[in-house]
Amino acid sequence: MSTPRSTVAELRPRRWRLEFSQRGRQTTLEFDERHLYERWSALFDEGERVHLLHRLSPRTRTARFVDRGALPRLRNGLALVVGALVVLFSEYHDRLPLLVPALLLFALPTLVVAVRDALPVWCVQICDEYNEIEVEIPLSRRESEEDADRRTQFQRGLEDAIEAAQQQEYYGEG
Repeated sequence: MSTPRSTVAELRPRRWRLEFSQRGRQTTLEFDERHLYERWSALFDEGERVHLLHRLSPRTRTARFVDRGALPRLRNGLALVVGALVVLFSEYHDRLPLLVPALLLFALPTLVVAVRDALPVWCVQICDEYNEIEVEIPLSRRESEEDADRRTQFQRGLEDAIEAAQQQEYYGEG
């Protein structure tokens, strides 16, 4: 008499995936029938967030986005440049000849990043049920037609998955 054999296979739901890079931050979005996974990594930042699909709005919107931290960085950079100019035309310049180049050395990268971040970017926004922005997908003018099609398919698939998750969660329909 032989013993019955059984095998266990892990069932993985189909996951949609979209990867993009914006301002030095590499982001990956994936979703299945219940969750939207957002993973990102940058030079000094790395993280992951998981969103329940039934808590997201199935209607995405397109909007212009400006980094909120750009204005303070711009002010800091301009303050360093003004400080360098004040030192340049003051009596301290003779006593501290390297202070002006040092101030400008700190000011220029700050200004470059601030100006780059102050430029508006068009993006697709995915909001929650209270209309708060949860995820932003940037739209690029340099985006190839293939990348635009991939992003559009991802967006449509996500909208359909959100509607299906809401039907399942709130009405018990599948």
